[in-house]
Amino acid sequence: MQILLPASVAQVIAQELRKSGRRETGGLIFAEHIGGETFKIVEITTQQHLGTSVEFVRDPVEHKQQLDTFFERTGDDCTRFNYFGEWHSHPCFPPVPSGQDLRTMRSILEDPNVGVHFLALLIVRLVGSSGLEISATVCDGGGLYQPATVFIEVQPVQHQKRKRFRTI
Repeated sequence: MQILLPASVAQVIAQELRKSGRRETGGLIFAEHIGGETFKIVEITTQQHLGTSVEFVRDPVEHKQQLDTFFERTGDDCTRFNYFGEWHSHPCFPPVPSGQDLRTMRSILEDPNVGVHFLALLIVRLVGSSGLEISATVCDGGGLYQPATVFIEVQPVQHQKRKRFRTI
């Protein structure tokens, strides 16, 4: 699976990581299915309650509200935009999923109220002031965990119009 991460969303993640410091933070991921096994992240949320330096505990009530808001805003167009998974940070550890992270993803997949067939989990860590180290793992309904590739899209450069001078 390929995951496209727009530069604007990467900037939001980096900003959230700077704000949370050494405490874990995270939230939901919403994506658009581009085609085949390619998805483009269109939006992330950030949970209001931060974790500790070693743990992030998701808040299902807050996430339900965020899901409802997203689907209302996108007109419930689940064939195009959908809940894609979750993200959180590991500011003090390598950005790889822990056993607890994988168990949490499994429990979300097994919840009949969620109704998804797979989930992506992004674990992120700030490098320097704005760089990101990212791992992506996809968990499917059959109990398999597979790595995914994340491509951070480059933000286009805005060119300013040059003034032309006439020489005499």
